[in-house]
Amino acid sequence: APKDTFHKLERFHPVLFDPLSSEAADSTVQQLSALVNSRIHREVSFRVFSQLPMLGIRLSGLSTLVSKWGGKKLRSMTTDDVTERFVKPETERSKLPWCEQAASAGAALTAEWFVSHAWRYLFLDVVSSLSRHFE
Repeated sequence: APKDTFHKLERFHPVLFDPLSSEAADSTVQQLSALVNSRIHREVSFRVFSQLPMLGIRLSGLSTLVSKWGGKKLRSMTTDDVTERFVKPETERSKLPWCEQAASAGAALTAEWFVSHAWRYLFLDVVSSLSRHFE
């Protein structure tokens, strides 16, 4: 593949969803399938699961965590690295998902958006992309 093509595939592109009503779910799944299928060379399909957690963290709360966890010291860490270094130790005792534990402390709320991203991307790139999107 040409060098530019590889570079484009490596860029971070979060997938953002508005909250779904049951009527809009099928349309959104069809749109997502079309988007993904247009970018890869094999057919994929998606299903909607109603058991998805509906808790999330505000962007301001994410910025607070970045500061708490070291700010620019996170520069070379992927989301997976951040999860291993910070999230798992913080949730080890409770055995709860981070947002559920944060909700009990008032730091997580009902989600307004769902953000899908790969954990291999640099964590601060994910935060930066979200910040730019919601400016």
